[in-house]
Amino acid sequence: MLVTVYDRHSESKEIRKWETPEDIDDYLKKFKQHSLRNPIVEQVVLETLRIVRDIWNKEGHIEEIHVELGREMKNPADKRK
Repeated sequence: MLVTVYDRHSESKEIRKWETPEDIDDYLKKFKQHSLRNPIVEQVVLETLRIVRDIWNKEGHIEEIHVELGREMKNPADKRK
């Protein structure tokens, strides 16, 4: 499974590749709370990783999971509406 970062090629060294669901568990255990400086985005990203892990555990081997998160999350709620 490969996690990609689009339009952020300068940060390509930060791309993570997980081979097993346990790799995601290890990442979640080491993740420092408030490191993203946006609690809502942090919650969405962590929950997405947990869902991917659970799907992977249930379905077995998966070639790739592609997840896209909306970029508008950085805007305040009234602007997103």
